[in-house]
Amino acid sequence: NTAWKQPPADCIVPLGQAMTRHIKMALIKSEGRVEGPRGAADILGVNPSTLRSKMSKLGIKFGRKTKKTNCPAVNH
Repeated sequence: NTAWKQPPADCIVPLGQAMTRHIKMALIKSEGRVEGPRGAADILGVNPSTLRSKMSKLGIKFGRKTKKTNCPAVNH
């Protein structure tokens, strides 16, 4: 009998916000690379074009002209 415990209120965020943070963390790990063997798409297990589409819909900038920040997962 495993009972479900109520998570702290600040742990639950809207799904779009959670996906944005998750994608940004993968971009940090991949050093901004979307595709390739160590790219964010590979880390997340999705097709690079699918990831770019999701990033576009979520307003996550990508590409060579994108300015890098120290922690984009925190900076919305």
